[in-house]
Amino acid sequence: MAQEIIADLNTSLSARDIRQLNEILDWAIFGYKYSTIDQIRAPLWLSSGKLPVQPLERKLKENSGKVFPNLEDGTVSVPSQLPLLASYYSQFKDFLKARNVFRDDTVTSIAILDDGPGNDSIGYETLAWILPHAGDDQYALSIRSLICPDTSIWSNDGQDDQEEYSIESTRNGPIKLSCEGACGKKWTYADDFYVCKSCDRIAFCSNCLEKLKRNRLARWNCRPEHSWLHIPPWKDDNEPGKGMIRVLDEAGSPKEVKISDWIKDLKRIWDIE
Repeated sequence: MAQEIIADLNTSLSARDIRQLNEILDWAIFGYKYSTIDQIRAPLWLSSGKLPVQPLERKLKENSGKVFPNLEDGTVSVPSQLPLLASYYSQFKDFLKARNVFRDDTVTSIAILDDGPGNDSIGYETLAWILPHAGDDQYALSIRSLICPDTSIWSNDGQDDQEEYSIESTRNGPIKLSCEGACGKKWTYADDFYVCKSCDRIAFCSNCLEKLKRNRLARWNCRPEHSWLHIPPWKDDNEPGKGMIRVLDEAGSPKEVKISDWIKDLKRIWDIE
C-alpha cells in the first residue's frame, strides 16, 4: 500500500520521505473512511520527536485531495487513534484540543460518577486512562487513588448511609491489567506500572519499559519516543477517607478533598457544564 500512496503523490520522494510514509502506514492511519491532517502528523511527530515540516508534510497537504479523498478537518472515527491524537495536542500544550478529543467520553464518565456508587468503577477507570492523554497527569494519579481493593471509599462525601461496595478483600488482589512487554506480568494492587500517554490502554513494568526505551522490545503499539505516567503501588496508608480523594496541593504535598469537589474542579478544567 505504501508504494501505491507514494505513486499517488506523483512526485519524487526522498528515502526519508518514504520511511516516514511507511511509519504512517505502520500506525494504520490509512484505510479508514476519515482521517485528518493532525492524525497524519501525530504519528510522524511521535516517531521522530519533531514535526515533519520538511517536504513530506508539504507534499501530503498539497496532494491531500488525491491521497486522502475523504479528508475532513476535525473528524476522528477510529477509537484507537484518539489517544495518539490527544497526546499529540497535549505535547504541544494545546490542552483544549486534547480534551476535546475525549470530551464525550469524559462527560459520560462524570455522568456515571454522578449516578451513584454502584457503577463508579467504570467511570473512574475510564477517566484514569483518558486523563494522561490530555496532559492531566495529576488528575489521573488522583483517580488511581480510588482504584483500590476497598471501593466503599467511593461513597459521596462520607455519608454513612451509602451502601458499601468491595471488589477485593485483599490488598494483593489482582487488577485487570498486565504488562504489554515480553514478561506478560499480571499486576496486583501492590504493584507499580507505567501507562503510555500515547497508546490506547498500554502499560509496562519497569523492566520492560527500559527495554522499550532502548529499542530492545519489539512492540508495534508503543515506541521508545513516547512518554509514560508512573502509577505508584497501592499502599494502605495512602487510602483516602470515605468520600475523599487524594490530590497534591500547590506545594506538591498530598492532601484529601471531597470527591464531589474534585469532580466539580475537573468539570471546570474541562469546561463541562
